[in-house]
Amino acid sequence: MPGAILTRISFSFAADGRHAACLARQDDGPLRVERWSFTGPAPRRATLDGGRSIWTQLLTLTDGRILFTRPGAGHNRLVLAEPAADGLAERTLLTIDCPSVRLIASPDSRALALAVGTADERSAIWRIPGDGSAPERTAELPGLLTGGHPLAGGGLGFNQRLDGMVRPIALDPRTGAVTPLPGTAPGQHLLLSAPGTGRLILAGTAGQRLRLGHAEAGQPRFPGVLDEIDGSVAPMAADPTGEDVALRVNHGARSRLMVYTPRRERIREIPIPPGVIGHACAWGARGLRFPFSSPSRPGGIATVDPATGRWETTPADDDHAWADARAESFAGPDGPIEAVVYGDPRRARRLLISLHGGPEAATQLGFDPFMQAMAGAGIAVVAPNYRGSTGYGAAHQRALTGAWGGPDLADVRELARQLARPGLALMVHGTSYGAYLALLAACADPHLWSHCVAVSPFLSGPRLYEEGAPGVRALLDRLGGRVVIDDRLGPRDVARLCDRITARLLIVHARDDEVIPVGQSRELRARLLSAGRREGRDFVYSEYPTGGHDLLSGQAMESFLRFLLADGPKSPR
Repeated sequence: MPGAILTRISFSFAADGRHAACLARQDDGPLRVERWSFTGPAPRRATLDGGRSIWTQLLTLTDGRILFTRPGAGHNRLVLAEPAADGLAERTLLTIDCPSVRLIASPDSRALALAVGTADERSAIWRIPGDGSAPERTAELPGLLTGGHPLAGGGLGFNQRLDGMVRPIALDPRTGAVTPLPGTAPGQHLLLSAPGTGRLILAGTAGQRLRLGHAEAGQPRFPGVLDEIDGSVAPMAADPTGEDVALRVNHGARSRLMVYTPRRERIREIPIPPGVIGHACAWGARGLRFPFSSPSRPGGIATVDPATGRWETTPADDDHAWADARAESFAGPDGPIEAVVYGDPRRARRLLISLHGGPEAATQLGFDPFMQAMAGAGIAVVAPNYRGSTGYGAAHQRALTGAWGGPDLADVRELARQLARPGLALMVHGTSYGAYLALLAACADPHLWSHCVAVSPFLSGPRLYEEGAPGVRALLDRLGGRVVIDDRLGPRDVARLCDRITARLLIVHARDDEVIPVGQSRELRARLLSAGRREGRDFVYSEYPTGGHDLLSGQAMESFLRFLLADGPKSPR
């Protein structure tokens, strides 16, 4: 196993970028609140002991204090972390009787923050005082609220989702008054605001396409220069003057950084190392700050000066030499397939083709503990972004609509044929949708694969729809997941094809998986046994009491590695 890994999630930045916070975990340890301060010549870090939930919401204040939620049964406690002699000290301020709460900065300096709560298709906003007194409910309105961007004049801009429609609104947090947001229309989404200029950054449909635009002085525009950017574009932050907007562009397996100047309709790219930019950001006097990771560097905070291109990152957590990776293109049946590659797949004795879930997702050039564990064990990895992956244009992404196990499986099969060679242990792995695809690949070309690992798999779209939660069913409906391809290979139903698998098979699932019910794996186990497969020799079934949807850590990771490194006979045909 590789060295200890510090994982960071849920970043939050103060508006001026001088302070930041996140949730950090050492290996499988508890999540802790971590605070960064950039007010001196070098970044300073402090942590707050005590376990936190992945649902904990963080808000970093401009004075360096951190407000965060402590979720409970039907309520959330608000806790304030403040600098202390030995790091950080916490004190509980109050409790909000709402199961889902997020925190946003208050435009009123007399309030510590605002809290937005959602329950029963209604949203409420509370003003959080700094003295620990009871929160003041300032507004309540139907629907779900997202956003909470500061507007010129002290208001906040939200997106209100109600009766299947989204509309941008302006809310006065002092009076609770709600009005349509000038310069926007129903169906558009407010993504960012620049209070200094009054400019709004929007996403909306123009010319029957989803486009990025901006509005100023009540006039929306969707300039063509934004359409020319190749990749998935998201606004990050506006500069202190409000004249420039930083854009994160996910193009293929990596992120790019661009600066858009609306008044000049000009876009320029800021060179950054290969890696992945996180979602939170602040643009202060010393430049842009955002989460960043690369294959050989765990997630930290990067600072870049857009004017000079000067690039800095927070110090590494240890001196471990993590494996590096690269993006490589392979020939596919309908165009090139980009993949993230660790090691040398053409010379390695063991090669793992790792398939991402989603399916609306992609493997990127960020730090990945699972890939590091594989590389540390001497296993080369090829993680393809087959058709259906994000970051390669609309046509590439839409290829899977109504065709699950079609174009993506064709890409995986072609890639496996190219990489297979005598003496190679060619293995396939996937989690969630990737597990479904891995099982189909093992069924389609049983002679190619030595091992197959399916983590939290499902058997087919229709079978998952029968058991799935409402959110899973909605995704299946939206992406045509209930349409079953039936061609020479057969229907894309693992339950009906699994008797073809001859690779050594590991099935891993957690009983508390709320995304894909464990019943999908139990059914697969039953089908294998009825086909004459012997548990413990031909396949291994591991069911964990807890672990959720992604089990690849700790004890599960060790079992996974032992399975891949064990040489054993394949199942009979």
